[in-house]
Amino acid sequence: MIIFINFYGSRTLQFFAILKLFLDIENQELIKFIWIYKVGNQNNKIIHST
Repeated sequence: MIIFINFYGSRTLQFFAILKLFLDIENQELIKFIWIYKVGNQNNKIIHST
């Protein structure tokens, strides 16, 4: 029974580790996208102002 719990626990931890990694990557992509979008808007404002 202890072996089963350990196996199940490790599988669950592995799943959460992968999930966390995936979410971290998603957040990085989202932050990058927002940053590029903001920089793009700033560049457009500079171009329009000249």
